[in-house]
Amino acid sequence: AIPGLGPTQFGTLLAMSPKVTSALSRHAAGNPQYALQVIGEWIARGCLSAGPDGFSVPTAELADLPADLHGMWLRRVDRAVRLDAEGLESIELAAVLGVRVEEDLWVAACTHAGIAPARAAVTELLRHALLVAEPDGWRFSHPLLHDAVLASIQTPARWHEAAAAALAERGDDDADRLRRLSRHLVEAGRPSEAWPPAQKASQLLVHLGEYEAAAATSRFIGQGLAGDTHTEERLLATIQEARVLGRMRRFAPAQALLGQVRAEANEEHPRALAQLALESGVLFRFLAGKLDEAERSFSDAQRRFTSLGDTEGYTDALRGQGLVQFNRGNLTAAISTLSESLAILSRHDRPHTLAMTLVSLGWVHVAAGHPGPARRALERGLD
Repeated sequence: AIPGLGPTQFGTLLAMSPKVTSALSRHAAGNPQYALQVIGEWIARGCLSAGPDGFSVPTAELADLPADLHGMWLRRVDRAVRLDAEGLESIELAAVLGVRVEEDLWVAACTHAGIAPARAAVTELLRHALLVAEPDGWRFSHPLLHDAVLASIQTPARWHEAAAAALAERGDDDADRLRRLSRHLVEAGRPSEAWPPAQKASQLLVHLGEYEAAAATSRFIGQGLAGDTHTEERLLATIQEARVLGRMRRFAPAQALLGQVRAEANEEHPRALAQLALESGVLFRFLAGKLDEAERSFSDAQRRFTSLGDTEGYTDALRGQGLVQFNRGNLTAAISTLSESLAILSRHDRPHTLAMTLVSLGWVHVAAGHPGPARRALERGLD
């Protein structure tokens, strides 16, 4: 919106008659987008006529102006296709899925919601250019149309529930699917269930180098988990956000987030304390003069992950310990520690942790002047 755009400015901008300009200005509340969309509809329906003081429309059109921009878009939908209750519900569900809608996902979500997908309505909306065809579905023609449909939904949690169910049954564990699943679970009122897919999504995004998206995912879930009933999951989301910021070398905000967790976490949050120790160790290792703190943090993390029976967390902490030894120049100890971590990982299905540990070991062998072991470790880790 452009605040303060009054009747005179609208008249200059739109070349409308004073009567039309005044009516548009009252409804637009300073937003020229409203006027442009309404005029676009008048043009499409052949309502405009030229006069000596500008373009005009029949008085009935001015009496029927929508209350706001959302109302204008919803009226365009209503004029394009008369939706029955179930048809409207299926379009609402499509809007919950996003601006861009995959047809097979929409159909699955409709099934979970217990409604029929309104394919005939979609065909009409495509014909009127309110939807735009995509290879695997369609998209809403304008973000404001999408926003208008979302704003009109009376019970959004029901549609988020159906969307989450449809996404959850898909087998492809890609970051986008997991991120969308976690967001729908939050909006469906199931925030504690949103953390596992959000955590995995954030980790996958980190591996892809999409750090901002990874941090935003963890931050959104942390905010969705606000409240005492989800304390540990919220703390874990905050730690994950700090982890991503650390990978981005944004150490000050990462330290601040870990400090918040440290002030709140206690023995009732064993997994959060273990992750806090691990990420503190990682952060300390990057900060000058903090290797002693890093070593203590990694030792604490190993102890806590052992009590939790968390092999992946334990080996992550063990790898961190080996890298501290490498930073200290104790290459023999580093090789021994990283080899111990590999021996544990070989008995478990942890491919990403295994690859990271192999690469770390390879570089330590390079520094130690062991070309054969270095090449073998790096080839396995990068394969």
